[in-house]
Amino acid sequence: MKLVFRIVAVSMLGLAFSTVCTADVKGAEIHGTVNVPGAVHTPPPRYLGGGTSGVKGNPQTELIAVAVEWLDSAMAPAVTDTALVMAQENTWFVPNLLVVPVGGQVTFPNHDAIFHNVFSYSPPHSFDLGRYPKGQTRTVRFEEHGIVRIFCEIHASMYGTILVVNSNWYRVINAGIPFDFGGLPSGNFRVIAVDAAGRRSMQDVHVDASESKSVSLTLK
Repeated sequence: MKLVFRIVAVSMLGLAFSTVCTADVKGAEIHGTVNVPGAVHTPPPRYLGGGTSGVKGNPQTELIAVAVEWLDSAMAPAVTDTALVMAQENTWFVPNLLVVPVGGQVTFPNHDAIFHNVFSYSPPHSFDLGRYPKGQTRTVRFEEHGIVRIFCEIHASMYGTILVVNSNWYRVINAGIPFDFGGLPSGNFRVIAVDAAGRRSMQDVHVDASESKSVSLTLK
């Protein structure tokens, strides 16, 4: 029997990979593209209704987090004890986009010679880690799925996003790169895409066994 290897989860910047091996009967597949209406040159408002006047944009390569959540059944995502890292470097969050399974942790080390702060007002998980100096870190465990926007109370140029998912089907891709998720069971799924500025798009999709379905998402 021929075996097919497919990447189903990728941590930030391709530093770690998780693979599964499936039989030739590979199940359903969802593939597609994420349309990005212009690059992110200015950060989003830190507060609802807030502005960004005089603030420079983040120079990091624009990345898109994409995930597929199964709507028909609760999934227990694979979670390790190793926390993902969103560092504070050169007055940026680096990387400024992560995907974390529900129950996963993110640590926020300060690598700058100045104080930083990490906070979020997002409904899935609001928190404020306070101010702390170089060499210190704080860690947050994310227990609810959703989109969590990250900011620094001291520096308005610092922003990031963490996509927390009830799924093992997720990855981070460069803007403009197609995505695909294979080995899916038949049923109803939600495809989610988000960038570091919090622009997002979602689309519900039904796939039958062995069906391959294409989707096109546009971030707003």
